[in-house]
Formats: sequence, C-alpha cells, structure tokens
Amino acid sequence: MKKAMIHPFGNLARLVLMALLVISLTLGAGQSVRAAGNPASVDLGLAAHFVILSKTGVTNVPTSAITGDIGTSPIDSTAITGFSLIADPTNKFSTSSQVTGKIYAANYASPTPSNLTTAVSNMQTAYTDAAGRPIPDFTELYSGNLSGQTLIPGLYKWGTGVLITSDVTLAGPADGVWIFQISGDLTMGSGAQVLLSGGAQPKNIFWQVGGGTGVEIGTTAHIEGTILAAKAIHFRTGASLNGRALAQTAVTLEQNTLTISPSPIFVDVPFGHWANSYIETIYRNGLTGGCNPDPLSFCPDLFVNRAEIAVFILHGMNPSSYVPPAVGASTGFTDVPITHWAAAWIKEFAAQNMTAGCGVNRYCPSTTVSRAEIAIFLLKAKNGAGYTPPAVGSSTGFTDVPVNHWAAAWIKQLAADGITAGCTTTQFCPDLFVTRAEAAVFLVKTFNLK
Repeated sequence: MKKAMIHPFGNLARLVLMALLVISLTLGAGQSVRAAGNPASVDLGLAAHFVILSKTGVTNVPTSAITGDIGTSPIDSTAITGFSLIADPTNKFSTSSQVTGKIYAANYASPTPSNLTTAVSNMQTAYTDAAGRPIPDFTELYSGNLSGQTLIPGLYKWGTGVLITSDVTLAGPADGVWIFQISGDLTMGSGAQVLLSGGAQPKNIFWQVGGGTGVEIGTTAHIEGTILAAKAIHFRTGASLNGRALAQTAVTLEQNTLTISPSPIFVDVPFGHWANSYIETIYRNGLTGGCNPDPLSFCPDLFVNRAEIAVFILHGMNPSSYVPPAVGASTGFTDVPITHWAAAWIKEFAAQNMTAGCGVNRYCPSTTVSRAEIAIFLLKAKNGAGYTPPAVGSSTGFTDVPVNHWAAAWIKQLAADGITAGCTTTQFCPDLFVTRAEAAVFLVKTFNLK
C-alpha cells in the first residue's frame, strides 16, 4: 500500500493562499492588490513599554483592568482620571488597583519627565514611519469595510475610514507583519473582534489612524495590535485590547481590559536575563543610557571601569537630572585630560572624597573595578564620604576574605547591609571584576531604587 502523500503546504499556507485568492476575486473599482510582501516592523522605541500613552490625558470609568504602564505627556497627572492614583514615595510614578504596572506623568519627579518626552517623541516617529510606508500591497481594499474578512500580512492603505462590524481574522506566521494605513477613522462595531490565526502576533500589527475623530472601539469589541492614532482612542464599555493604545490626543476608557506584551528596554537584556529587572530599574531612574543608542543596548557582560563607576554612583547619589560642575582647566589627575568623556564626573567624584585616585595624581579611568573596590565605593555613596565600617571582628563571613584583607571590614558590611550575598554561598570573590549587570544589582540595592 502506498503511503499517503503529504501536501507541501500546511494549513496556514493554504489559508493564506485562499485569502489572497478571495481578495483578488472581490476587488471593486479603485481597489488594487499586488503580490503581498511582509513589511518591516514599526520601531516604537520607548513607546513600546506603554500599554497606554497619551499627550492630553487618560480618562477612565471604573472598573478597568490594565496590564502594563500608562504615560501622559506633556499633560500632567491631573489629566489621568478614574484610577484613584496612589503616589509612590519617590514621586516618580503612581499606582492604581486597576493597573498592573506603573502610571507616569509629566509632572512627576526626574527622570520621568524626560523619559516621557522621549517616549512621546518615539510614538510620533513611529506614527510617521507607519503612515509613510510606500507601495502598499493592498489599496482601498473592500472600500474600507473589513467586516468578516481574512487578511494576510502586508501593507494596506485606505484614503478613507475603515469599518469593522463583524469578526476580522489576521492570518499569518509568527513573523508576519500587518500595517494598516488609514487616512480616516477606525470604527469597530459592538461585539466585533480582530482574531489572530496561524501564529500571528499582536506585536507585529500596527493600526495607523489619521482621522479627525480617531479610533472608536465599540461595546465589548476586541482588537489586537498597536494603535497609532493622530487623534483620540475611545474604548466603549467592555471593549478590550491586546496591544497598545498610543494616542496623540486622549484615550478614554469605560470598564475596559487592556493588556500589553512588553518588550525589554535593551536588545541585549531580554526578560529572561538574570539581571533584567535591575538593569531596567537603573535605566528608568536615569543612572544609565546604555552602552549603545542604536539599537539601544546595555552590554551587561562588559566590565565596569573606574570612569563609568564615577558616573553611576554620582547619578545614584543625586537626582537623575544631575550634571557635575564644569571641569575647568584641570581634572586634578594627570591621566584624565579635560577632554575625557567623564572628566567632569571624575573630578567631582574626587571632590566629594569618594576616591583619592589610584596613585599619585592618577585616577586610572580605564581600569576595571573589582568587587572589593566597589564595596568601598558603594558604602561611601550610601553613608557619606567620611564613613568607616565597623571593625571586622573574628570573621568576614566569607571563606575567601580573611580578616586581614585590605577591604575586609567593607566587604563584611556590604553583606550586612544586604547589598550582596557573595559570589557563592561561602565566597565573595574580592578580586573578580564587576560586570555592568552586577553593577546594576549593586546600585539598585545601595540606593533602594524602584
């Protein structure tokens, strides 16, 4: 008996081919289609970390369930209503029983305002990118009425609005990208849903809406993907979103459920990285901008040098907007010229008696920092430059740090303060160099960053 032949196309491929055939057969006047491609994704920048981002406010009729961060800028927190905001003691964000995440506004403490300014700028850049993509795969498809249709990955363009009154299916693989360029408004009727099949992911779906009214998601309707709206986004009672609502005016909610699948801040620090939460915390608190801006990277495995530690610690000791005094005619160190990228930071680090350098008139800015050295820097930053730890006593608590080690008392106190548990259960590894990821952990614990 012959074996049954396996068709070379899987279910997804057949579905996509059928959808393309149906589209081709149902085109009307003024509508066009070309061989569908897979457009590049839209880079959201820092806006990707918000489930709701608005320039003029977020109003809510309780009770909604929001998973992800909310941000408003340039409008302040008075324009965020219906959440019963609870200010964090740092005043950098608020919380709400309706939000699994943090709420940021332009009038909160630094670095929140600057972070929001960047996120809003990134949102506007993403909108412009999505709106400006040339050569659409589909033009004026179904005259803008997508009700009941199945759409494959591609770039879609309408010179009018788009209407969805019954379920729409986006069918494609996990790397499929959908960009919908909508010159008018996007309107979803009550109970209508955007459904995904074949592995399609909401992070790869972008609704760019340029209409003067904006986006209307009807009662109990559901939409997937990122909404980039030139105007407002309105969610009516019970409507839901799996994605992001990024509006250049307002977002209004009425007992809605909005969920985001967040992206990591740094491309080289995924959510599974052991130090992700610490690294993202020092970023949100303005202690670092990463090691490379494009793409935004942190370089977690690189060792920290003495120049970098000066910047990290001075940022931790001061508001994130802090800038050291101008360096003047000399840094005070022969190996740190006034043109060195960290010259002002190093000079101020020494001026605050955080260091005397590495030798006579030398700072050694490129020398990597050991775990023993960072113990001293951190405890001085926490307790003041004149701090001296208690006597070490009969043991440091670490088998590799004898009581006569030059940094024994500092290392013992660092552990006593809960800033480190060592490099193993019994060792501290005083001579190992500190990576940028490890430094992030030390900094969060030293300065109690949130």
